[in-house]
This record gives sequence, C-alpha cells and structure tokens, in this order.
Amino acid sequence: MILAITFVASSLGPIFDKRRRGMRCLLRSLIFGTLCTFLGVVFPSPAQNLRSPTSISNGATFINPKAGQIVHPGETIHIDLAVDSGITPVKGLGIVSPMGFSNEWREGPPYSFSFTVPDKNLTGSSHRLIGFQQLRLFGTVVGRKGYVLATTTVDVEEPDLPLSLFAAGGMISQYDPVPNHLNFYETGEDQRIDIYAKFPNGHELDVTESTYLSVSSENPKVAFVARTVASVGPGQNRIIVTYSLGSQQKQSFIPVTVHGHAHGVSNGIDVSPAIFNFGDVASNTASPPLPITVTNRTRADVHIFKLQPRGGFLVSPENCSDTILSPGGSCTMTVRFTPIRPGQVHSNIFVANSYNSISSISLFGKGT
Repeated sequence: MILAITFVASSLGPIFDKRRRGMRCLLRSLIFGTLCTFLGVVFPSPAQNLRSPTSISNGATFINPKAGQIVHPGETIHIDLAVDSGITPVKGLGIVSPMGFSNEWREGPPYSFSFTVPDKNLTGSSHRLIGFQQLRLFGTVVGRKGYVLATTTVDVEEPDLPLSLFAAGGMISQYDPVPNHLNFYETGEDQRIDIYAKFPNGHELDVTESTYLSVSSENPKVAFVARTVASVGPGQNRIIVTYSLGSQQKQSFIPVTVHGHAHGVSNGIDVSPAIFNFGDVASNTASPPLPITVTNRTRADVHIFKLQPRGGFLVSPENCSDTILSPGGSCTMTVRFTPIRPGQVHSNIFVANSYNSISSISLFGKGT
C-alpha cells in the first residue's frame, strides 16, 4: 500500500508541478508585463491597448462575448466557447487576459467560464483598463504543445458619465484639473498626455483609450493632436477633451501656448519642415513623398549620423545619413508614410550630428 501511494504521488507530482510553474509564469506575465512561455504557450503582456475589436479562431470560437461587446469595470461576464472536434481530447483550457485570468480549468465540454473585469487601473507596463481588451482561450491538447486557440476583444467602459476629467503628462499633474497650461518653447516639440476620469461610483480610471473619448485642437496651425500634442506654430490654442455617452457629454479644455522659433534652428542644424502631417493614407499604401532638407547653419563641418525612422515612416533615399555638411551646406531626404493598420500615428525622426545636438522631425499620419 505504501509503495502504491508513493508511486501515485511520484507520477502526479510532475503534473502538479507543471501546473504550478504554468500559473507562476502566467502571474508574472500579468503582474510585471513580461512575456512568459510555458508548455509552448506565450502568455500575453498587457503592454499594448488595442485600437479596434478583433476576433481570431485557431481551433475554437468565442460564442459569448462577441467582439467589441461593451462590459463594465467590476462586472462578471459569462464566457461560452465552441471547440472544434478535431482538436479533442484536450488536457485543459483556460481564459487569460491582460486584465487577469479565470481560475476555472476545463478538460471537456461545456467550455464555459466566468471572468470578472477589474474595477481599477491595471498593474504592469500598461495600467490602462478602459478601452479594448483581449480575452484569450489557451490550453493544451493531446499530441500538441499548448497554444492560444481563440481570442476575442471586449470594450471596457464605465456605465456613467464622469464627474470630472484630469490630465497627466509632462508638466501636467495627474491630479490637477484638465484646465492646465501646456507650454511649448519651440515648434516641432511634442508631448503625450493621458486623460483620467473620476466617476460617480468612485472609480478614477485612465480613459485615454476609451472609445467614448475624443481629443481635438481648436487651432491645428498652433498645435496638432494625434495621440500626442505637437506644436506647429507660435500662438495660443486649446485642446478640447470630450467624453461622450449617448446624448450626454463631459468636456474640458487644455490651454496651449507655443513660444519661440522652429525646432532645430537654434542649435545650428536647420530641419525643414520640422513638422508634417501626411493626413489620411490607406493601410499598406505609401503616401506621396515628402522632401525634408537638413541645413548646416554653423561655421564648421558637421557630420550627420544615421537616421532611424519609426512608426511606418520610411526614408528613401537616405541622402542625409552618414553625410558631412560643410558650413551652409544641405542635404535632402525623402520620407513616405506607409501605415500598416488603421489609426493615428505619430513618430519622430531624430537627426543626430557631430555638432553635439539632436534635431527632430515630427511626423503625423492616419491609416485608413
């Protein structure tokens, strides 16, 4: 009898140990925002908020909730899935999300789970709860390593209009009312702002990615908004923050002052234009070319180092990379915007040089 118990314990030990290691791996990914792989499953990091609802089937399908369904913080949602007959029998299936995970584990039908949406900002590399969030069905099947069988996306939103809005970022404190002054000392500078809201139920949440929120500029010739605020020209302006729920709206304003001259001139390296908006461009389609000229305003030779464009903005040809500009000399590069998905895009091209300065080109565009 003792031998039998010892044999059973030694046989089950590795299984329980794998479950424990998998759970520790999962918890690390959710708490610290790191990618974690166990049994071939890459557990998700909450590093990125989605910008549109998605649903993917890879052996299973979410029946409920539907992609884009609105859920509320603190709500317990019922999840139903259909698992393809070709992948059974399964060793175990569970639900995981940047918002947390379900404690339930299914080895056979019905594949139903309960999942409680958090009621506060998340931890890890991204603290945003409000907006689109993924739910993923992961697990293992006989003869295969673990993998994600299906994903769907829910839209986490508060049911009520906020009592107040707050802004954070740069000189703006998270707990100051939105009407704060945002100052830029040169054109071509940019700053990201995050919008928080305080709701009647006491929740204070980051609503920057909320589908109910819109941010615009009263005068785009002074400041332009596309996930960041960028200074375009000297003057006064206001950024309009609007939270809409049905026919109701909560609106606040961020005053903006842009001082001074164009970014890049004062440090001896003139970049023109220093800021540009490509406007709407179809996804996976290149925009018309934009010529950008870099001019040496110093009295000595300046070495322009290699440029590193990002965010769908491509430099071709790179006539300015690794170039020596004599005093008064210039080079011209061509930039194109090729968005890979719909949505607003903002990025900088930094022009590092031997004059011990870095000029930047602020680029904007919208994929459609």
